[in-house]
Amino acid sequence: MIRPYPKFYPDRDQLRHLDWPQYAENDPHWDKHTTYLDAILQVPLGPGSAKVHGFFTGGRRWTSMYTAMGTFEEDFFVDDETRGIIAEYRDINLFESHCVTVGAEYQVMGWPDENPAIYRVKSAYIQDVISLGDRWTVTPGVRYYHVDMDTYFSQFGTGWPTEGKKEDDDGFYPSLKVDFQATSDTALYAAVSRSYRLPCP
Repeated sequence: MIRPYPKFYPDRDQLRHLDWPQYAENDPHWDKHTTYLDAILQVPLGPGSAKVHGFFTGGRRWTSMYTAMGTFEEDFFVDDETRGIIAEYRDINLFESHCVTVGAEYQVMGWPDENPAIYRVKSAYIQDVISLGDRWTVTPGVRYYHVDMDTYFSQFGTGWPTEGKKEDDDGFYPSLKVDFQATSDTALYAAVSRSYRLPCP
């Protein structure tokens, strides 16, 4: 059965994704605070440089809304976290015309209070900036993703699964960019890529 997308109600404010109406009384809304933390270390190493980047993103959300039963619930709290690390060996100058970057990334996304590791994302990538004379540059690249997914909580499903559902996904995602320096002030480029949209907790 195909489930239709929820109808739009003009009085729902930021709660338009819900499949039941919200009313102006009691001011249904949600507030979200997001914290970003980053630590980056980069040092010269041989023909390139080594870079390590650790990161953390924390979201805290308070929702005041009418439930599907029609009662008003105020300041329901939920939080999410994304944390990870990127290790990269970048700008490796080879054969005078190549500038190579290789790297790997690992991140975990989840709901700290219930399931801190809903998604585990592993990826590796390589990119080569190839200079063809003084005016042309070609940049091929490819990234490999492997994503392990725990239970997915869906408001629009037939229930609220709590355990036992695990999935994984992987694949290669190439990219290609061509740059042309037309004049000292004008550059033209064309790019194409296949990308992977990472999930959010």
